[in-house]
Amino acid sequence: MAKILPRHYQNLESLVSPGQVLVLYGPRQVGKTTLLNSYLKTTTWRYRLDQGDNTDIQDRFSSGSFSQILPIVEGLELYVIDEAQKIPHIGEALK
Repeated sequence: MAKILPRHYQNLESLVSPGQVLVLYGPRQVGKTTLLNSYLKTTTWRYRLDQGDNTDIQDRFSSGSFSQILPIVEGLELYVIDEAQKIPHIGEALK
């Protein structure tokens, strides 16, 4: 089993706020996804985790259509997209 190294932001809970977007960014292979998965194991928020390379998720979010995006996030407190940069126009869709 791989050893989890300490990260600067161990507690993402203090950074997550309703109605806000939190972006984790950094160089490749530094542990962003590991940090995210570690956080999701402990959160009490109702959440969904999707991958930005999922073509269905790409299609829905890049469409900008509220009727296509709402069913994905409805009833959730937290929606997470790993590799969100792979979704065209993701910033506009989340706005």
